Amino acid sequence: VWHNTCFWSSYRDGWVRTKIINLNSWNWDILEMEVSDELLSKIMATQTGKKYDLKWILFSQLLKVNHHNPDKWFCSEIIAFILGYKEPESYSPWDLYGKINRCIYNETILKPLEK
Repeated sequence: VWHNTCFWSSYRDGWVRTKIINLNSWNWDILEMEVSDELLSKIMATQTGKKYDLKWILFSQLLKVNHHNPDKWFCSEIIAFILGYKEPESYSPWDLYGKINRCIYNETILKPLEK
């Protein structure tokens, strides 16, 4: 979430998108991270509208074959990229959530919000 706007890539939507979402629901785990406004603004401007990468999420997660298609993203891949993780395509949604929640990457992550 950045300035009340969510940024993600999803199979259901089929592409990278931004949208204002009510996150007051119990359906969301929100982890607080520090990312520069400049970086996030640039990524949102250049990556919004790109396709969801179903093929490579399957290859990277099931067969552990890492590959990034510069014209497509899958959900955890684009977030790992924003956070500066090496080989962002190697992170499953669960792996990325765990890594962020443990707050262990180069001080990019400040802290998880208390539940």
